[in-house]
Amino acid sequence: MSTYIRIPNRIAQLLTTRDKLTLIVVYAYIRSQIKDASNTASITEEELAERCQTCLKSAWNHIQSLIDVGLITIVKKQQGEAQYPYNVYKVEYPEEDFAMIKPELLTDPNLSTEQKGLLILLKIHCHAGTNHMNYPSDSQVHKILKIDRYRLGQMVKQLEALGHIKIIGRTLIITDKNILLYQKEDPCDEAYMIIYKFCLLKGVVPPIKGERKSFFENMSTICENFWTKEMLAKALIERFRSLPSKVTVSYFCEALCNKHYLKKEREKLTFKL
Repeated sequence: MSTYIRIPNRIAQLLTTRDKLTLIVVYAYIRSQIKDASNTASITEEELAERCQTCLKSAWNHIQSLIDVGLITIVKKQQGEAQYPYNVYKVEYPEEDFAMIKPELLTDPNLSTEQKGLLILLKIHCHAGTNHMNYPSDSQVHKILKIDRYRLGQMVKQLEALGHIKIIGRTLIITDKNILLYQKEDPCDEAYMIIYKFCLLKGVVPPIKGERKSFFENMSTICENFWTKEMLAKALIERFRSLPSKVTVSYFCEALCNKHYLKKEREKLTFKL
């Protein structure tokens, strides 16, 4: 099974039927079976039906729906154990505009198939590089997600009660650890994640990344002054007893990297040494 699973953002527009949440999970399961650069995956229809909590006929219908919109193709049909077909699927590898999840999301016993699908769909609609999105009301968001309003409202309440999402004001934040905030080991992204978690701890909506150049300039400055995760986490706790309701990356950069604060920190370090 793959370490991480890429879900192309365009899946949200390609799937328009009522069963789109289940289809997203079926697609994710197929992708999770990719083991090499060939981008092919093998899984029996029986196993797919079992994992997605559906019947064999529905599993086949889901596969056909994914084929119809061009998300997968069957390159080979093999006979598996007993009478169950063992298909080899070709799956597109998205180079950009995708969400990243851990395989553990798919096997979480506390979530239904539809709840897993909704978490992935919400991630796709989050601000770029974040795990949060504008959520003014069920009535407005259901039109964007193309999900029944009542059904969406019920599922959001369930996921919030289970601790997989958090609502702050008019913002929905995904807190499920299996929905990845960033995709590669980059110091700027790691520092951003620490700030992100600190904001949630304070009950404040984390900053969006915004314009790419500005984001990396601010985060690089923070990383230059706080060399380790521990240093940055400690500085955040000491520097901010509270946070304003709206924060930006530049706000943290200016507050953490101003000359007076850095001078005090270096004096502490010198004294300890």
